[in-house]
Amino acid sequence: MLREHTGDSNFSLPYWNYGPNTNRKFPKAFGVQHLDGNPGNDADDNINPLFMKERDFYLTYYEHPLIPNMPLLELSDAVVDNTSVLATDVFFGATEDTGIGGGIADNTPGTRGLLESRPHDNIHRVVGGIIPGAAVGHDQNGHEIEIDALGAMARPPTAGFDPIFPVHHTNIDWIWTQWSVMQARSGVPFQTPLGSWRGHGSSSMRRETASTNRGNHTSITERSE
Repeated sequence: MLREHTGDSNFSLPYWNYGPNTNRKFPKAFGVQHLDGNPGNDADDNINPLFMKERDFYLTYYEHPLIPNMPLLELSDAVVDNTSVLATDVFFGATEDTGIGGGIADNTPGTRGLLESRPHDNIHRVVGGIIPGAAVGHDQNGHEIEIDALGAMARPPTAGFDPIFPVHHTNIDWIWTQWSVMQARSGVPFQTPLGSWRGHGSSSMRRETASTNRGNHTSITERSE
C-alpha cells in the first residue's frame, strides 16, 4: 500500500528485528550522538536527530570517553522471547495471558495480551531504563517521596518521542504478521471467547487467504453468528 502511494517500488518501513542473536545490539544509527564521531563537536548539525539521551546508558549509547566498545549490553533472550506469542492459536483468549491480542476488553489498564506483554513491553522497559527510587516525587499530601527514574521509552506519555519507538513497533507488526501467516497456513480459526466484544452477539474471527495482483496476502474477516 505504501509503495503504491509513494510510487517507489522499493519503499519499505524500517524495523528493528531484535529476535536473531546478531541483531540484539541497539541500532548504531540511533545510538551515536555525534555524527562525525567527535564528542567535542556539539554543533547543532552534528547532533544525530535519531539520538535521545533519555535511554539506558550501557545498552544504547555508542560514545564514552573511557570505553571504546560501547554499548556494553545487548538484549537478552528473556527480553525478546516471543515463543508464547507464536504458539497461541487464539487472538482473544478467555484470559489476558492466553490470546495474542488479550482477552475481553475491560477498563483495567494493566491487562494486556501476549504480544503486548512480550516482547513489546520488555523492549520499552529495557531501552528506557529504570532506576528504582532515583527520582523525587510528591504524594497526595505534597510530601516528597522516592519514585523510579524512567527513560523516555519506559513511560507511555514520552515513549513516542523516542525515534526508536516506530522501528520497535514495526517489528511488533512483523511478529503479528508471522503469527497471522502461521495460523492461516494451518487453517485454524480463532475465536472471540465472549459475545460482548465490540457490541456484537456471539462472534468469531476467521482467516481467508487470497491472491491479488500484489501477491498473496492474508486477510482477517469477522462474522457474527
